[in-house]
Amino acid sequence: MGRIGAKLAFYRPFLPLFGAIFFALLGVGASLATLPFYVLDELDGNKVGVGVVI
Repeated sequence: MGRIGAKLAFYRPFLPLFGAIFFALLGVGASLATLPFYVLDELDGNKVGVGVVI
């Protein structure tokens, strides 16, 4: 195994952790994009309410 293969082998046990963190942050980011519209339209909130929710 070359130098590059040895470096990649070091990260192999952490790949599931990296994947889980990626999808968790993706879920948070997707919900943050829709929350202001939900608070303003569905809940009849104001801009202060949006700031509290975010």
